[in-house]
Amino acid sequence: MTDIPYLTHLRQDLVTGVRQRQRRIVRRRRAALALVPAVLAATLLATSLPGGTSPAFAIEQDGDWIQVRITDAAASEAQMEAELQAAGIDADIILAPITAEYIGRWTCISAETRFLIDSMRGDPPQPPDTDSFLRVTPEVLYVQRAFTGGFTDRLVLVIGRAPEAGENPSAWPEVCGLRVVSEG
Repeated sequence: MTDIPYLTHLRQDLVTGVRQRQRRIVRRRRAALALVPAVLAATLLATSLPGGTSPAFAIEQDGDWIQVRITDAAASEAQMEAELQAAGIDADIILAPITAEYIGRWTCISAETRFLIDSMRGDPPQPPDTDSFLRVTPEVLYVQRAFTGGFTDRLVLVIGRAPEAGENPSAWPEVCGLRVVSEG
């Protein structure tokens, strides 16, 4: 080859640098291949666990009515209230320990307003009609859009939850005494 020693040294440094760069690239690829599936799995797990970032309600705007179905009964009361507020429903949520048949269902409603129709204790109502502004079945809450702000106090919605250790489940929560203020 050549007799110039610095060229030999330069060549060795260049070859060594290329090898080190290739090793760094391989290590980064391996790390990325290991981290990407782990991050995706963690995201999927976090969004599928009860109380995660999944929505607490399925809210549908249907003409003059807002239909609210419970999709995640393990969500916090604050998350549920925020989702209702975003849909234009000003309400407080109470998660009450209840017997097994009402867990994850609308248990009762309480409101102070001019008039109220509570359909929980009778036969399940037919799809809402124009004579009422609020109807509830164990599966669906219907709120008429014209009355989303028509409460003189707050609307209180109770959702059944599994009792924690030491709690006694109730067939009908204490908060379910409806307070109805007549018109006039």
